[in-house]
Amino acid sequence: MGKRKPIVSNIVRSVGRRVRELRTRAGMTQERLAERAEISVSFLSMIERGERSPHLETLDRLAYGLNVPVEALFRTGFEGLDLLGVVDPPDPAPTQEAEPASARRR
Repeated sequence: MGKRKPIVSNIVRSVGRRVRELRTRAGMTQERLAERAEISVSFLSMIERGERSPHLETLDRLAYGLNVPVEALFRTGFEGLDLLGVVDPPDPAPTQEAEPASARRR
């Protein structure tokens, strides 16, 4: 019987791909998103390649930088499927730019 990869590594890779997808759809460079999310370009690059697992605060900052809700980082697209394969209805369009939790505490 083959060794099964942990689900965590699959989620890390999927989130990284989703961040890249959202960034490129927004026409944003890695440099611009890293600046908006207040992280280094090299760390963003590692996240997008699935080599690093970002903390929740970093996910919050990335979502802010991409102008999407955090849960959008876990969506595979508009079909309403999350990364674990659970069907969920699509989110309504955002009405205003979300502010990361870290900015709200300042």
